[in-house]
Amino acid sequence: AKGAAQADGSILLTWNGLAPATGYAAWAMGGKGTPGQDDAQDMVWWTSSSTREFGGGLWDWLPPATVAKLVTSKTVMPPSQTSCQIPAEVKNAAAGYLMGNLNAFGPEANFSYPPKPSDPKAVWNIDWTARVRYRSTAMLFLVGGMAGMEDAGSGQTGNSAPPPKE
Repeated sequence: AKGAAQADGSILLTWNGLAPATGYAAWAMGGKGTPGQDDAQDMVWWTSSSTREFGGGLWDWLPPATVAKLVTSKTVMPPSQTSCQIPAEVKNAAAGYLMGNLNAFGPEANFSYPPKPSDPKAVWNIDWTARVRYRSTAMLFLVGGMAGMEDAGSGQTGNSAPPPKE
């Protein structure tokens, strides 16, 4: 995922789609002031959700059926979507730093041992079962951030010093 500053002051978040993705959720959080200091700071948190979902369960490994319902309700972006826009108001309110996150929800797989017998009449004594839910996540600094990380607000890196000479 990467962010690119737009002429209107917003940030365009783009990513390469993942074939097995069942949906995407993005958020950005930031603020003004100096992180880690005790002075008063403003904080802003934005999500890609069109509903009032703040995050919560969207940070979990969700089953595909749940993600499908969240896509229908526009809480989660559909798997065909590969971009979203963070409003200029969010970037302005978080002028000190803005960190973003993108979650791609994936399929679910179920495993057991021993495998289920092909004969439906056979007794199946299961030793163990496992359910695996796939999710991919990316985190990026959109404004400010750590030295050497791209700053989408200026298109420059956070560290402008030349590399040391050997």
